[in-house]
Amino acid sequence: MLKLGIFEAGCYPGQARGPLGWLRRNRFAYTLLKTSLPPKPEEIVVFERIMRQMKLTSGVHRMTARNRFADLDEWAQPILQRRLAGRPAIQVEDWAASACLTSLEWHQRLEEAFPRFHLTASDLTLYLVALEVPGDGIYVLETGGGLLQYIRPPFAIRIEPPEPRLLIVNRVLAERARRRLKRIWRELGAGPDLEPGLLTLPEGTDEKPLGAMRLTRLPLVHPEALALANLAPESFAIRGHSVFTPAPAPADVVRTMNILNRVYFDEARLLEGARSVWHSLRPGGIWMVGRTVRERPPEHRVSVFEKTAEGFRLIERYGGPSEIEEMALALRP
Repeated sequence: MLKLGIFEAGCYPGQARGPLGWLRRNRFAYTLLKTSLPPKPEEIVVFERIMRQMKLTSGVHRMTARNRFADLDEWAQPILQRRLAGRPAIQVEDWAASACLTSLEWHQRLEEAFPRFHLTASDLTLYLVALEVPGDGIYVLETGGGLLQYIRPPFAIRIEPPEPRLLIVNRVLAERARRRLKRIWRELGAGPDLEPGLLTLPEGTDEKPLGAMRLTRLPLVHPEALALANLAPESFAIRGHSVFTPAPAPADVVRTMNILNRVYFDEARLLEGARSVWHSLRPGGIWMVGRTVRERPPEHRVSVFEKTAEGFRLIERYGGPSEIEEMALALRP
């Protein structure tokens, strides 16, 4: 058995229908992450479909869906208004924002209540790269070297997560792609640990040569969020950032949804993340932390804390406590 792929946004969903549609269903080439400016409606649809399926080599999912946090944003709005009343301008940080679509929607909500604010959406991974090898195919990689997909039409071969056992042809092609990529690194003089920066692209650069090959940026940020960052830089920005590193400037609000939980990190690492938030907030600042426990309809468990000199103080809950609530309350800076 085998699966093929979809390589043009305009061909979806037609290619996923019909008697042979199952051969291509949910098999998008990740090169479709790169959209037009402005993006076409069909490109946005495909981008969102890819995000629902994507999983990085770290195990982190890139889930995105419209109105995913709509109920949470509506509930949190009066809390922020009460707590932040009187501040001339507020600084908001949305960490681990994935495709930044929920950040875009939060920005729209904040506009209703705050005449002056700035929201920065951030994530550790903002783009992938497509390594185009003449005479071979395209390897879609994380900037650290993790291989996610191999593209050679008519195939879009899944590397992470691995191909199902029943897709024998795909599994054979995946193994060949891994071996060829190792040979490419050897030819470039790179060892098992790639040279830092080998697969990164300078800010504002979409392509660069790599020997006889070419690297192309594949954005992981929703096209509409990228558009807002370009149109309204005074109130919305996107940057690369780790939740374990304090923000470069003090914030009034930090939100960390679906990242600081025990699925991804152990107790020591979670404590490091909580300290990072504490050091990022102004006195009296607000931390919203939680997890989406069900997607349809969305169900969240969120704890809202206030920063004090002694640590964090619980002020509200939504849907139940965050799974790290007790740990956050026990934190002493």
